[in-house]
Amino acid sequence: MKKNCRLLWAVLCLLLLCACGQKTPEPEPEQPEPEPEAPQVIALECSDGELTLRFHRGEDGAWLWTDNPAFPLDGGCVDRLLESALALDGLTPLPDAEGPEAYGLYDARKYVTLESSDGTSVTYRLGSEVEGTGCYVNSDGDPARICLAPLSLLDQVGQSIYTMALLPQLPALSSDQIRDVTLIRGSKAEQYTLYGGNWRSDGRDANEQPEVQALEALLAGPALKACVDFSPSDGAAELCGLKPAELIVQVAYDEGEYTLTVGAAAEDGASRFVTVDDDTTIYLMDAALLDALLGGDK
Repeated sequence: MKKNCRLLWAVLCLLLLCACGQKTPEPEPEQPEPEPEAPQVIALECSDGELTLRFHRGEDGAWLWTDNPAFPLDGGCVDRLLESALALDGLTPLPDAEGPEAYGLYDARKYVTLESSDGTSVTYRLGSEVEGTGCYVNSDGDPARICLAPLSLLDQVGQSIYTMALLPQLPALSSDQIRDVTLIRGSKAEQYTLYGGNWRSDGRDANEQPEVQALEALLAGPALKACVDFSPSDGAAELCGLKPAELIVQVAYDEGEYTLTVGAAAEDGASRFVTVDDDTTIYLMDAALLDALLGGDK
């Protein structure tokens, strides 16, 4: 009996020692609640009173032209317009301002509307202009708060969608990158080959030909100036002198090739209509880069 009591007492002591050696777990600190994300502007609409442009963000957050999401939009243009619109809230209001009607804001047709991801929206209306200074502006959220916005905002609101297009970047080629160039004028095709810094055509030296000098100038900086017509309608290419083309320039270089189709001169006389490769989009290019090539024998 005594032996059993001693055994029981030993077990109890062992359990007490184990219990004393264990630390009471400290409660984990409470995690702070994540701050809600600030609303993001997901759509923008602007109008200069005649032309209305609408933009929205795609699934990847990039800006798209709502009327034609396939348009090669330069999202930076929309970002700059958005930045200008958001800056309106920081303008100093006019002291002792009269009612909106005194500033052309009562029924203003020029505006910028911003729609946010939380479902809210705000419209900034642009009223009468102050020559050389800016234009009056208020918002539907606080119509009595009237400010003077910079004229640059009017320029942004009134821009054409084509001034917001991303233009194809043609490579600037040096003589050691060019393999050959074919000029097609009407039914005549002439190939110019560059080897070791020397141009040849039909097996003959062509370094002194005026067309070669014009070719070198074109290939060194074949920049497009503007987009004229994206996804043109039937007959547009004919109107621009691209069907049939006045000139086709086929360029082969070390890393690839491209084809430039050249049409008629634009109304300003300083540009010509062009297309690149199989894309039907019509662009403008500096006529000075092309006219010398058109002046060759046809």
